[in-house]
Amino acid sequence: MTPFLRTPEWKADDDLFAVSWLLSEPIQDRINRATTGIGLFEAVRYQAANTTDTDQRHGPIADFQYLMINPVLQAIARVTREDCMSLPLSALIPEGVDTTLIRRMAQVVESGLPQHDNDVFILNGVVSQHDQVCLKAGDGVLVLVMDVTYLPLLDEELRRRSELMEAILTKAPVEVIHKRLIALIM
Repeated sequence: MTPFLRTPEWKADDDLFAVSWLLSEPIQDRINRATTGIGLFEAVRYQAANTTDTDQRHGPIADFQYLMINPVLQAIARVTREDCMSLPLSALIPEGVDTTLIRRMAQVVESGLPQHDNDVFILNGVVSQHDQVCLKAGDGVLVLVMDVTYLPLLDEELRRRSELMEAILTKAPVEVIHKRLIALIM
């Protein structure tokens, strides 16, 4: 796991990976042709019983719901598109993995800091290793996943991940960060 540490005054740009941009037709075309698994998740939050606040960004994160999944991530996760779009993340992944993954994704939403992790998963009895990048996207997370069970990432792929992370952390212009994201997924 590679959490990136910044000083307390560092704050993520909430509009860096705006959901509307990620769901736009030109970006969706690229995401659907990508060789990287890509999922966009919205945080599902606990709501205080006595609150009249309609802003869904308050309260602790309980789970995540898919807003978008590309064919590669669907194959990696071994789930149907219908299940992804109708069930919360905790219902789609094995026990134990859900708490780790949901906690990690919640940290990205709350802190705004991107995370790069390499984990071993057991899905339906099949052991696999996944390289994951989690990026804050509105009140959710954009997740990029590569199955590295049999073939580790190439130096070029690792360099692209590092360049994207560094661009986010140094607050490079949004256009530069978007260009690096597109280079990473293609």
